[in-house]
Amino acid sequence: LARHLGKLHSNIKSWRNKHMHL
Repeated sequence: LARHLGKLHSNIKSWRNKHMHL
């Protein structure tokens, strides 16, 4: 679960970064 949560957090961070960059 921790590993999955880490991946999800990374995805969200990347997604937010992309949106913020826009």
